[in-house]
Amino acid sequence: MAFLKGVVNLVTFETNPPEAFGGFHLLWIVVIFCISALAVLFLRDAQDEHFRLVVAVSFLIMLTLEVFKQLALSLQIVDGEIIFDYPWNDFPFQLCSTPLYVLPFLALLPDSHLRDVFASYTMTFALLGGISVYLVPKTVFVSKAAINVQTMLHHGIQIFTGVYTASYYRRRINRKFFLSGFLLFALFFAVANLLNTVGYDLLVSAGLMESGESFNMFYVSPRPEQTLPIFEELLIGVPRILIPIGYFILVTLGAAVLAWISYTVFRLLHKKTIRGRLC
Repeated sequence: MAFLKGVVNLVTFETNPPEAFGGFHLLWIVVIFCISALAVLFLRDAQDEHFRLVVAVSFLIMLTLEVFKQLALSLQIVDGEIIFDYPWNDFPFQLCSTPLYVLPFLALLPDSHLRDVFASYTMTFALLGGISVYLVPKTVFVSKAAINVQTMLHHGIQIFTGVYTASYYRRRINRKFFLSGFLLFALFFAVANLLNTVGYDLLVSAGLMESGESFNMFYVSPRPEQTLPIFEELLIGVPRILIPIGYFILVTLGAAVLAWISYTVFRLLHKKTIRGRLC
């Protein structure tokens, strides 16, 4: 029991939240940039089994960290006793949580059109989620030190897998390829809305959470008291009922831009390589 309490104290240890673009934040930006760049330079033409191994290891790290995060958010010591109280608003079904459901398919499926769906999503919509958090971290830094480390590593891996997948699949990027990832995003978006409505009512009915308690998957809950981190400033003045539509459009446009950037950059690099060989 003493050991378990020590673990709980470790994962719930509190400190001042890091500052956006402070030392802690900038360190993670440099680390993830370097690792992603190295993967693009040296692993973009790896054998398929090696690509799947990289993705599988990335997923296992993310999954382990997510379990750690959920425990850190749920456990606390009150009067010497360990209390478990699960915060349903932190259930892992946000845009940035979707790699937990996508990466296993990308790692385990053989090369096929079906795996292309998960690859397209990883290098566009999932990548967008990771980049958004790294660019606007003020909504994710908290007082729990362990959560801040998990956040940076989780979203860093999200960026790494997105960039690496884009380099590995660079020859397949086209409109049809992007559309397959968009359809998966649309499915996730529909599930999030079901959780925000039907799922929320079921949790309240079952007594697992109180009515009015925060529950906001994909941050598109129809309840007016909910917030929309990062996108709130972009959707100022938009009626609450239209927020999900605005979110859907903005995320899709952002993912499309990333697909276009990947297509353009790797095409230019390919042409440069050919010219170098001819010379």
